[in-house]
Amino acid sequence: MRKKRIITGLVIIVVVALASFFLLKSPPYSAEDFQNEERVLFNERFPEEELRLRGEELAEAEPPREGENPAEAAADAMSDYVRAGLYGEALRVSREVEAQFSDDASYFELKGDLLAAMRQYRDAVESYSRSLELGGDRANIYAKLGDLYLFHTELEDKTKKARALYKKAASLTVDPEEVRSLRVKAEALQ
Repeated sequence: MRKKRIITGLVIIVVVALASFFLLKSPPYSAEDFQNEERVLFNERFPEEELRLRGEELAEAEPPREGENPAEAAADAMSDYVRAGLYGEALRVSREVEAQFSDDASYFELKGDLLAAMRQYRDAVESYSRSLELGGDRANIYAKLGDLYLFHTELEDKTKKARALYKKAASLTVDPEEVRSLRVKAEALQ
């Protein structure tokens, strides 16, 4: 009886180890699958006057508070510029503070978002990969990589790669709505 329990325990451990290996294994993706296009320095959907006003508004925004970390203030400014569609300014800020954020996963995810908006897809994938290496929000990044494959590469098997990335993202997220959304995306590509 004791021998049977030991064998059962070992079988369970092996099954769990194999399942963990396959669930945590990253789907294949590569920055080499993408081409950078002509750099976009502002959101083309916004009229020039609106961009000018947004830039002025951000320039007049509240300066960093006393005691606030200047690096964090710069990252907030970068995020604000991205949301405002002022990609050139966001890129300028990102270059100024990158050394201070060399081990910050959220910085590299934001930089990936900026580069994707600027149509620098290869660089965006590299930035997202760096974020994953640093322990970033894996589900969110895998979903963004899936979007890049689906919409911004000319590979023959792009839907297969996008589907694998969406499934990986769905396996890592805990938000039921997000899981459902990612599964719908993955199933639509079959």
